[in-house]
Amino acid sequence: MHFLLAGCNNNDDFIVTMMEVPTIIGYDNDFKCVTLHTPMGIFMADVLNDLYIIDILPGDPLLSFFSVNYDKQQIQGYTSISHLDYALRLIKELPQATEDGKSTGEDFEDFIDKIDFIAMVSDKTLNNYVAFFKFTHNVHEDEEDVRFIYEMTYDPDEDSDIPTVYIRAKKMSDTGAFQAIPATFFYTFDLSNFLIERRDSDNKLKVNIKYAYSIENSEFFYQYWSGNPLELDFE
Repeated sequence: MHFLLAGCNNNDDFIVTMMEVPTIIGYDNDFKCVTLHTPMGIFMADVLNDLYIIDILPGDPLLSFFSVNYDKQQIQGYTSISHLDYALRLIKELPQATEDGKSTGEDFEDFIDKIDFIAMVSDKTLNNYVAFFKFTHNVHEDEEDVRFIYEMTYDPDEDSDIPTVYIRAKKMSDTGAFQAIPATFFYTFDLSNFLIERRDSDNKLKVNIKYAYSIENSEFFYQYWSGNPLELDFE
């Protein structure tokens, strides 16, 4: 996985800006400080302390853009951000147990063109394990406010060594009239309960993903994700 990084020297300080970083909110009780849990490690974010509990909660998923001044770190052994440039709050859903992994029946009837797994971000102290995905859909150019919500379901009675999850989409806007073009949408799923119950002795799990790529007369046609099986590490 790759996240955009930009480094610069500003007044002789070495500053790195990190963009499009999958992040979940945590909290360090020793330092009374909000933390950002990312695939690159944990960052102290005291700039968010005033928002804690009021606007942000532990486990909240974000797509973050932040800067780190590596020449001005005050706590030895910890990395603090110097500036939070932007944070997009993402929706987080729970996998739903249904008969044979069928849809919950809540009109998730829009197909998905492509799925990219971005990262699994964890905060073991608070038992938060959040999977970040990027979905691609063809949408009309005049659908400026188009957005999708997603569901993940599974069969609770499946006894396979590699369980299967099913992902479907629902468009939350009217259909436009202009030419359809590819657009991407970020979404997260809280896998704490579902996957922790199924992890092996090494705290790892493999899971297969099937997603609805075509729907006709309310019947789903599924595509196996090209990256199957998805390997998740709970360490």
